[in-house]
Amino acid sequence: MNTYDEYLSIIDKYNRNNDLPRNTQMGMLQTFYRGQSNKNWIIEPSINRSGKRERDILGDIKINAGESLFQVMARVQHYKEAKTREKVGTRLIDFTKSVDVALYFACCEEDNDGAVFVQSIVPHKEEWYTVHILLEIANLESEKVNVRELTDILWSKYSLFSERFEDKGMVDNAITALIDFGIMIIPEKETLIQNKRMCAQEGCLWICGNRLDDRNQIRTSLTSKSMYFYPNDYCVPEWFCDHRDLLKIVIPKRKKEEFLCKLSDKNISRESLFPD
Repeated sequence: MNTYDEYLSIIDKYNRNNDLPRNTQMGMLQTFYRGQSNKNWIIEPSINRSGKRERDILGDIKINAGESLFQVMARVQHYKEAKTREKVGTRLIDFTKSVDVALYFACCEEDNDGAVFVQSIVPHKEEWYTVHILLEIANLESEKVNVRELTDILWSKYSLFSERFEDKGMVDNAITALIDFGIMIIPEKETLIQNKRMCAQEGCLWICGNRLDDRNQIRTSLTSKSMYFYPNDYCVPEWFCDHRDLLKIVIPKRKKEEFLCKLSDKNISRESLFPD
């Protein structure tokens, strides 16, 4: 991959071959991008490198009036913590809807070949029950938790669960259907207003799941309630690691300066992507 036009052509071919975006039974299948300045880095959440528990991190964060848990975690993901002036980790992984933003992050450090990862998936919305499931795990104290225990918390805390599901067994099943996988979130307008960096970067966030005991067990409303998961053991889909269903475009380090100049002409720079 030697030219900017070639980069765009690769992505255009991917989208055309996969008929993207398109409507599916699950929702709108869309393309998302992630740039990394070193092609050898694995895709993982920053909390894996922090050495801290998610509950402890969030316990030190000031929550503003009316701020949702997702908005808090998105803020923690993009800004330094006010007390220590240090970045702290979260279970979130940054993606973007912009091919140019992804290319910038693949080129912003010039010591190694970079990479842009391309993935198509149906995103979820902030207010969906799936988001509440994965984020509520951040409030759990125990190292190992029974699925029904999480169901009881969700059922009593959020009315949408009793409104959507006929019984707790269905919630158990909903939890095990996604807990060791994760979901992509497109932020709502209010979240983007609060988070200028995510807005400038056309950002989306992958919420990582958690390790589930005996993940090969058949998951039904009868078996799910007795399964256990680990709130502090975060996992990503296998295709994040083996790139089986993920397009990886290698960006040669010798081309990075040229690409950054091209992006600057399109007003894609550190100043524009980090406006505050």
